[in-house]
Amino acid sequence: MTLVTLATNNVPVEDRNYTLQAVDGFATVPQRTFQVVSGPLIVGGRVVAPGSSAAARTFNCQLLIRPTSLTDRQAVLDDFVAQHGGLIEVSKVDAPTRVCYGVLTQATVAQPPGVASHPFARPESVIAGTITCDDPLYYARDPQLLNIAAGERRALTMGNAPLRRIQIVVFGAATNPTISLRDQTGTVVETMVLTGTLGATDYLTIDCGFALQGGRSITKSDGTDLLQAGWLSMPQTFFNPRPPMLNPTLESTAGAMRVQYVPAWWN
Repeated sequence: MTLVTLATNNVPVEDRNYTLQAVDGFATVPQRTFQVVSGPLIVGGRVVAPGSSAAARTFNCQLLIRPTSLTDRQAVLDDFVAQHGGLIEVSKVDAPTRVCYGVLTQATVAQPPGVASHPFARPESVIAGTITCDDPLYYARDPQLLNIAAGERRALTMGNAPLRRIQIVVFGAATNPTISLRDQTGTVVETMVLTGTLGATDYLTIDCGFALQGGRSITKSDGTDLLQAGWLSMPQTFFNPRPPMLNPTLESTAGAMRVQYVPAWWN
């Protein structure tokens, strides 16, 4: 049985006939900056920071390839670049159902240690690649799905990172549905009051950044932009539960909901 050490786009590096020699960044918690407010005469007080941020996750990998010939080496290198030309899904043996998404930002090719340095001496080579994930979180590969009846309260299972990728579908008939997010104590921490009416065959979709690069939106089944139509008033915003909140619950006063979400982790 082959031990899967690392996978890109759900294909183990071993299946590509690579041997993983080194990798770092797979379990690192990237540097984070939290929003702070200065405290007068308090040691360590800082000026107001505008928000929170996190550095990118960087995977530095060394992959040994053993082509059968110099011509075959070129084919292997061409395949490596072709397979990693777009968005890359990276998973690890520690938690194979969690994936991080990035792009190959650099790759260099060199002779393995102990092999003559001349590039035409032998076909064996080491690919040193850097995969940069601007979003450093690991996400569950498979989204979770909940069906919630009107007035029912059900819990979302969280990892140890913010739960940003949530999509809520509210089905009609429903008038002025109010969706509430509660923490583990049952306290309401966020609400979305939607002012409008859905017919029996209507539904609306609330995208709390479900797509990796998706914006936040509320769209009716006929294509109407309900944010532009004023269904959500300020200062209400899209749900973004985060630790120390644990397994928050969602409920709606009107209209059944279908909730799709993706737990996330820092490491």
